[in-house]
Amino acid sequence: MKILKIENNMKNTKIAQQHIKEKDYPSVDDISSYAEALKLHLSDGMIKDEELCRLIENLPSPTNIRTRLSNEEVKILFQTIGYLWKKITGSDPIQESKMESQPETLCGNYWMLQKGVLLFGPNHFTIIKQNLELFRSLLGINAFALHEKMSANPNQLIKLVIDHGAMRIFVNKNRIAYFQLTDETYGKWAKRKIRKYDFHKKIVKVIDKTRPYSGWRSGITILL
Repeated sequence: MKILKIENNMKNTKIAQQHIKEKDYPSVDDISSYAEALKLHLSDGMIKDEELCRLIENLPSPTNIRTRLSNEEVKILFQTIGYLWKKITGSDPIQESKMESQPETLCGNYWMLQKGVLLFGPNHFTIIKQNLELFRSLLGINAFALHEKMSANPNQLIKLVIDHGAMRIFVNKNRIAYFQLTDETYGKWAKRKIRKYDFHKKIVKVIDKTRPYSGWRSGITILL
């Protein structure tokens, strides 16, 4: 079974086994999203390290992770996925998972991609700039379009990623959370995610792709 290959690869490459508490594991859906992102990185030729490429090639498909693996097998698999994610993106999915499952720890600027991939940074433009290939591969954005918007007004780049399915998030020190996204993203998965958060106030801005974008002022406001 493929999960056994993963275990052997972990031993061969001496991946450090992390002590992860039960509550710190991301959901199966989120783990499958991480696997999907890693496979997209590999298929796009963005990973040059042969050892990392081999580990990603041996990952089960996102569909198999969701439907065929037991909870224990998913936990074993996450050891490898967490290692790969940190090596390639510099982010720790365990910390991301803690922020996701404990929304009271969120404060500042975030992007959420593919239902659970959460990225933090000093501002929304910089987060995209620092994770350009991740945004491109996960959201299916044309590379030329991304680089073109990079040299334009920051709002143009922000609108581009929102239009392709990302959710913009800002949480202030008073635990008032702002979310900005398209109606399509809201309906597909974001509404469920937002409802899980326990903030003092949640303000959702649903934007129209066809209208000019002017930052947080844009969009129809929904209070949850």
